Amino acid sequence: MKIMHNGIFQEESCHKFDWDSMAIEDGFFTTTRYDRGEFFQWDAHIRRLEDSLEKHGINFPRINLKQQCLALLKENNLLKARIKIVVYRKDKTVNYTILMKKLEIDKTTRRLKLKLKENADQDRFKYKTANYSFNIIHNKLAHQQGYDDFLFYDEKNRILETTFCNILFRKGDKIVTPCLDLPILPGVYRKYVIDSWRKEGMEVIEREIFLNELESFSKCYVTNSIHGLVEAEIV
Repeated sequence: MKIMHNGIFQEESCHKFDWDSMAIEDGFFTTTRYDRGEFFQWDAHIRRLEDSLEKHGINFPRINLKQQCLALLKENNLLKARIKIVVYRKDKTVNYTILMKKLEIDKTTRRLKLKLKENADQDRFKYKTANYSFNIIHNKLAHQQGYDDFLFYDEKNRILETTFCNILFRKGDKIVTPCLDLPILPGVYRKYVIDSWRKEGMEVIEREIFLNELESFSKCYVTNSIHGLVEAEIV
């Protein structure tokens, strides 16, 4: 599979990091999907990426990333793809890499295991930093233990998110989800589905959710921009 690094096609195997091993200290990324000729919520993904870079003093020049993604899709002969855009700074130079692979959407119910996230009250969890090793390691650990993911809670017993997804719960005719005041990622699909539900007249409440409330919810969902909205169960 080809990637694009600073506007140049390269073989992924020749690059210093791949899709599943990111430990870059000074950078950020976003992940979206391309399907049926469209990028999912492209503007929202790029806006979040640019906001993250700006807040951390990384001056990324205006580049037509969509055009470069389309060129890479053509180079890899992909009609459907997962796309990851990584922007990072090394030796005061800003670099970017676009990676992609075949899109595979999995809608099977996710089995989640509750896990305490120590020192969770850190701003870094509100961003998709390119040092994503914590999430990758814990996702693999969850699978090794027979689960699909961990559902993290903090030292105050407040529900947060999973390694790669936001979490939402149904209670009667309402949806309840952790508020963005908590150290969680402001997921693009999270916003997309909340806005969609509210337009349909459903009440969506964003607030702190505590461990002792979990049994009161009738359904649980996880969301991300690759798989969309997927039912989950806490086991």
